[in-house]
Amino acid sequence: MKINYQKHYLKLLLLAVLVFGANAVYPQEMIVEQAVVNELNDDYYLSATVKIKLNDVLEEALKKGVTLYFVSDFELGNKRWYTLYLWHMPVVKYSQSYGLSFNALTRNYRLTYGGLHQSFNNLGDALAVLGKIGRPKVIAHYHLKSGRKYIAKLRMRLDTTRLPKPFQINAIGSRDWNLSSDWFSWQITK
Repeated sequence: MKINYQKHYLKLLLLAVLVFGANAVYPQEMIVEQAVVNELNDDYYLSATVKIKLNDVLEEALKKGVTLYFVSDFELGNKRWYTLYLWHMPVVKYSQSYGLSFNALTRNYRLTYGGLHQSFNNLGDALAVLGKIGRPKVIAHYHLKSGRKYIAKLRMRLDTTRLPKPFQINAIGSRDWNLSSDWFSWQITK
């Protein structure tokens, strides 16, 4: 009997370490708080809010002149019954890249999106605007069939492949450079 109690105690202790310890060791610094796809004129547009917090290593690199590139990835999948709804057939994939840089001369942060850019006096304002994904067209009317259910997923991540080569080497083994949100999923029905 004593051995069974010890086994149960060890199992509970291991479970507690896995559940609570994982969050303490690897805090999530990028979280998709909400995302929705709205229909307008038979096309569908994405609106989302992502909470972004840079760690000290990324802030220091930014202040030293390294441009950080972030990518928002959107996927729309079709449920497949023959896989027991475990895997989804991709219908639409959409990615958008954003650049965040710091100008030491003007002491401003600059956010670029395509050919557009915007300057900010502090990092908090720049990250707040970066976290607002506003209305890109992600789904055309011909992608969705009437009466079908789809799974939409969104995430945002730091694109380490666009860092300068010395920083890419540092990013390989360091969790400080691996900034990514979890996939945020929701269901869409036409």
